[in-house]
Amino acid sequence: MRRAIIEPTPSVTIDLSPLFTNPGPRFAAGHSAVNAIALYAMTQTFPPSERLLVLD
Repeated sequence: MRRAIIEPTPSVTIDLSPLFTNPGPRFAAGHSAVNAIALYAMTQTFPPSERLLVLD
């Protein structure tokens, strides 16, 4: 099988789909939590000048 995306090295890919299988408020809470944690981690890890590529 051919991959849709060839990842650069080094890189990290995380499948978040299991977090979003819940309906309603649980979905909204999971969505908000992932966004907040990811933003915090990136702002603490990378300098403002660092370019990042995030696929949605």
